[in-house]
Amino acid sequence: MTDPDPRPEDHAGAAAPAPATADGGERRYSPTFARVVLWLAVARYVVPILALPLLTRLLRGDVSDGEYALIIALRPGREVMLGAGAQLLRLGRPSPVLLFVAAFPFFVAAVWVFFLLGRVHRTALREGTGPAWLHRIAPPEKIEVGQRALVGRGPIVAFLARVGGLPPTLLAAAAGVTDVRPLRYLLADAAGAVVVFAITLGVGYGLGETYARSGWWFTAAAIVVVLGLSTWFTTWVQREFEREGIE
Repeated sequence: MTDPDPRPEDHAGAAAPAPATADGGERRYSPTFARVVLWLAVARYVVPILALPLLTRLLRGDVSDGEYALIIALRPGREVMLGAGAQLLRLGRPSPVLLFVAAFPFFVAAVWVFFLLGRVHRTALREGTGPAWLHRIAPPEKIEVGQRALVGRGPIVAFLARVGGLPPTLLAAAAGVTDVRPLRYLLADAAGAVVVFAITLGVGYGLGETYARSGWWFTAAAIVVVLGLSTWFTTWVQREFEREGIE
């Protein structure tokens, strides 16, 4: 008998099943809970865009701890972390611990929201039958590639995606669709987030030291090298994931 609900398969042909309850059926969520998860997922995209004007404050070069905490809370991007690392060298602040705590909601917890998004809307995401707004924030083709990458690998993929600069939100949604264990996956993703935060802050610190010793030209060259290496690594990881989706 043919399975009416096809799912991605790994190289050995094993399916990536959706989460099930103890009686073998798929777990159902209340409409209110589903709407809350959706709006939180939308906020993860909208709020950082609205916070773009705040980045002009970083150009001042002497941003208070409170301002940095607010900026990184609303937009936990690498550009903010790089700037924080450079200022940490010059002024001894802001506190890295303060910055990570402030960034946590959108930098780490938002990925958990997308994991829930995958669980709550797993059938629509798996089959591509959901409304347009759902597939706009979680395109079915990206979800399928993420599922294939996760099969047989699980948490390590979450860690590599974080470090490689790939969108952790989409991979988390794909993980939510499959039977990946939530705790293991989310811990791996959180570990990757800590590593990325520490590395980016450290690179910003190093660039700040380069500027202090060698001036703008050498610093600009160092930035080009860092961006080039980061782009190369991100492209390599993305190609590996896409290869999983093709094979």
